[in-house]
Amino acid sequence: MKRRLRQPAWYHFVLIGVGAMLLTFAIIGIILPPRYIVQREVEVMAPPDLVFAQLSDTANHPAFMPWKGQDPTVTFTPGAVTKGLGATYDWQGAQTQHMRYLVTQEEPPKAIGFEMVTEGPGDLGGVWNIRQFGKVTKVTWSLHGDVGWNIPARFAQLGVDGALGPLLSTGLTQLKARCEQAARAGAK
Repeated sequence: MKRRLRQPAWYHFVLIGVGAMLLTFAIIGIILPPRYIVQREVEVMAPPDLVFAQLSDTANHPAFMPWKGQDPTVTFTPGAVTKGLGATYDWQGAQTQHMRYLVTQEEPPKAIGFEMVTEGPGDLGGVWNIRQFGKVTKVTWSLHGDVGWNIPARFAQLGVDGALGPLLSTGLTQLKARCEQAARAGAK
């Protein structure tokens, strides 16, 4: 007769504990929202038409987009169309996956909707909102995404604002400088 080895008593408690932790992780992941939004705003001393012109021409984007600061090897490639609906450009670097920026909506001089498409998961949508308040133009850059039912991605998206927010702020600061310089040059 074969004798069965008995597991130590603590073994069952460890299995139950690990199972409970995994179940808790899954339940929390299901409860977390699948959608996220990152938004930053800047005040620009330039007319909305000028700001809109800078944003609607994707050939201008390499001058103020923050991706090069994140990865100095980033290269930008303009699309066949660089202005208006359907305008695109691509960028890629050693530390950055291939991305494509595509203008999907325009409401001159108030808003531009766009998509940032990757080769893998992680596409983003976004909007540039432009509003005039007296002599000041407020520009809001919003990015939004949806991770669906990917539980680990739901946990990861909790840090998206901290990761992308500073990049949006940098890009807006660079856009502000470019627009204000153009406004000063046009006023002369």
